[in-house]
Amino acid sequence: MSSATPSVSGDVQENTSLGYFGEDFIVRFASHEHIESIKTLTDANRHIFGFVTRGAFYDALQAGTLIVAMRGVEVVGFLRYHHRKRDLQTTLYDICVAEPERGKSLGQSMLTMLIEDCRSSNRNVILLKCPSHLEANAFYEKNGFCCIGSLVGKRQSLNVWRLDLISRGEQ
Repeated sequence: MSSATPSVSGDVQENTSLGYFGEDFIVRFASHEHIESIKTLTDANRHIFGFVTRGAFYDALQAGTLIVAMRGVEVVGFLRYHHRKRDLQTTLYDICVAEPERGKSLGQSMLTMLIEDCRSSNRNVILLKCPSHLEANAFYEKNGFCCIGSLVGKRQSLNVWRLDLISRGEQ
């Protein structure tokens, strides 16, 4: 186990073998036992995510692209992504923090862990789409993403966000 060193978000610490942890939470790669809690959290936020199948989470778990935020033994957030094989792009599919836990750096800590995984996988860019009416857009802008356009989706307009990992350097 490596020693803890300060991370970018205040009192959050990094431990390379476990993930990120704060005074009373830990952010780490998910394991099988987290799937049901992740699905419950997703379903509680269906108005944001729509319907996401359990299989999508199992696929991300198998690929090693599912991160959880834990407070004790409770899953209070998750982040799901995909490294594309044909290029150096990573797509961020979902990031969710339970409503009572928002604003406590959990989303930022999960995003930091994603960025570190992208760098260790030699990825150049993270892309995502976010419904334009959601508060999450301000979160992405605050965390260095640039809105590169908008799309008309089936039910709503979507902002397309991009984070260039090469220009961010080693932060």
